[in-house]
Amino acid sequence: MSTREQDDHRLPLPEGYDETRTMVLSASQFKTFDLCKRKWWFLKCMKLPDKKSTSHVFGKALHAALERWLLADDRGIDPQTGKPVDIYPKGWSEGLTPREADLLQKLVAEGISSGLIVRHPGREIERGFMRLFAETGGGSKDTPDGWSIFLTGFIDLMVQDLGLIQDHKSTKSMRYALSKNKLSKDVQMTLYAAELLHLRPELQEVDVQHNVFVKDMDKPRIRFPATKATLPRAEIESTWSRYQGTALEMLALKHRWTDINQHALLPDPPKPAKSCNSYGGCPFQLICGGRETPQEYAKRMEDQVTNIFEEQLAAAKGSAVAVAPGATSLNGPVPPPSNPQPQNVPLWWAPPGT
Repeated sequence: MSTREQDDHRLPLPEGYDETRTMVLSASQFKTFDLCKRKWWFLKCMKLPDKKSTSHVFGKALHAALERWLLADDRGIDPQTGKPVDIYPKGWSEGLTPREADLLQKLVAEGISSGLIVRHPGREIERGFMRLFAETGGGSKDTPDGWSIFLTGFIDLMVQDLGLIQDHKSTKSMRYALSKNKLSKDVQMTLYAAELLHLRPELQEVDVQHNVFVKDMDKPRIRFPATKATLPRAEIESTWSRYQGTALEMLALKHRWTDINQHALLPDPPKPAKSCNSYGGCPFQLICGGRETPQEYAKRMEDQVTNIFEEQLAAAKGSAVAVAPGATSLNGPVPPPSNPQPQNVPLWWAPPGT
């Protein structure tokens, strides 16, 4: 997942759409909703803050370094300035410990030297999209009429001529990396593949790839060769259609439950043990267990953010992170990434309920 998606960065809607009757979803939201509808409701409808971990900071810094390297031309030159690109500019390691920064540079250098990260001709880096996904109508009792649902996202690397989608992944252990079989069923990569098919309708399949970097201080490594899967058009279309129905369910839930104190009325996750313990544990367990109110949770998260900021500020005083020996680093300013304009392209398949 790109750094922009992690930060809920969003492209503007196409002209002519009413913000007050529009819902914007992402592949990561679908993953959360599949895991636990209540968790998605807390995060996206009630806007409760999510916990931020050091792995989140590490992942953002890793994505940013890889993005800067890939934006350069094949000689490592910034096309806008004509100077060598610096993938570790001033301030790049903010929020990381010196040891984490050193580890990240080693992982990036290994990813480049091994051939895992490649400057493919025609590559598009952080390709953003805002795609009409579903519309409501027909007087359904469960969903409000006249709403438009958009699917948005940022693709780490797309090569249209190769029919290729890549996503950079950092993980604390290789056992959390997806296998080829799981990658072929991953909703995020399948919906990204759907965006490529929108752009290149003549394609009959799309290759998807995870570039895996293991954040392990004792055994840092990358997965090479990378995990790849080929997605046939029929499977991509089937997943697209299925999640159109999910999107309408999300819209209905958003409109039915509008009071945060109604959280106990929302359905429990289908597999509580898995849902509550995934990704280091759900931050809302105390609320669901009746041991904390949503208001108390929000205050606790606010206090934690303040404490973390103060700790990082104290740790940063008088310290500077040097580039690790052997790591890839050139001099020169980094151009800001350019985001493509959103496209209002007709749907392939009619949304259910319209």
